[in-house]
Amino acid sequence: MNTEDSNSAINGVAHAARLTGDANTRRTDLSLTEANHRISNGLQLAAAFLRLQELRIQDGEARAALGTAASRIDAVARLHRRIGRTNADGMIDLAAYLDEIVPEIGAATGIHCLLDRDAIRVPPKLANDIGVLVNELVTNAAKHAYGGKHGIAEITCVKDGADGLMVSARDRGPGMATDNIETMQSLGMTIVRTLVKQNGGRFEIVTNGGTEFRIYLPARSL
Repeated sequence: MNTEDSNSAINGVAHAARLTGDANTRRTDLSLTEANHRISNGLQLAAAFLRLQELRIQDGEARAALGTAASRIDAVARLHRRIGRTNADGMIDLAAYLDEIVPEIGAATGIHCLLDRDAIRVPPKLANDIGVLVNELVTNAAKHAYGGKHGIAEITCVKDGADGLMVSARDRGPGMATDNIETMQSLGMTIVRTLVKQNGGRFEIVTNGGTEFRIYLPARSL
């Protein structure tokens, strides 16, 4: 085989390898998309079962617990639905994700949510954590600021400093007796503390014409 034929053969093999790699990538992408779609459907079904059970229970505290659990599952289901629509970089459009989930969280809790957010792309895990944080903070406002009645929560998710992120939820209730989250022993606040620590963030509570929970996430978590 002469040099020209050899180069031609090598180029042919390389081209075939690229085609095979592209085909494998497409199959992997399709498999991941299908997997996320199925996970989302399964989680939504589980949430629906919890809501059906909620309707059948008379005890108010038990009903509230089931409703809260269903909301938490819904938040994760919505993320998997959106992961199936991510771009090739695998990052989540956080603004679009919040646009989708915040009205649904508001509908589930009876809270009218006003959303202010920046255009930010984040890894799926962080998007999931932020979705859960927002869900817990709005649920907390519904329970403690408004006592289960309708109210308003202002949700903010904006860039902070050198590529960091600030997530906050502000209600218009009577305010809290404490600004120390470590003394709050509810499951929701335990989840919030855990997620903030896992992401290397910090937390503060401002009580001024209501209560505002502010979460600061460093650039390394993005």
